[in-house]
Amino acid sequence: MVEGKATVSHCLAVCCCAYFVNTFRLRVLNGTKNQLTSLPPLNNNQDLNNVRELYLSGNELTNDVLEIAAGYRRLRILYLAYNELTELYDRQVAVSVGYLLELCKMNLERQL
Repeated sequence: MVEGKATVSHCLAVCCCAYFVNTFRLRVLNGTKNQLTSLPPLNNNQDLNNVRELYLSGNELTNDVLEIAAGYRRLRILYLAYNELTELYDRQVAVSVGYLLELCKMNLERQL
C-alpha cells in the first residue's frame, strides 16, 4: 500500500473492517468500480476520520452510504456517481451531508 492511499476491492463490504485498523495516515480511499453494496462502519478508534477524499463511483451503493460517509468529518471530496442512490432530495440525505463541514466537491451524477 502506498502511504496515504488505498484501493479496495469488492471484499471491503464483506471482510475488511480489520483492514483499516491501522490506517492512521489514510487520506484518500478509492473504491471505484468494485461492485460495493455498502461500506463498513467506522471502527471504534475512528481511524478513517482522516480521510479527505472518498471515491466510490461505479458501484451499487444506496442512500445508506451517505450516513456512513457523514462519519468522515474531514472529507473534502465525495464521488458517488453511477451508483443506486435514490431520493437525493430527501431530508435524511441533506442531514447526512450537512455533517460534512469541509466538503467542497461532491459528484452524484447518473444514479440508477
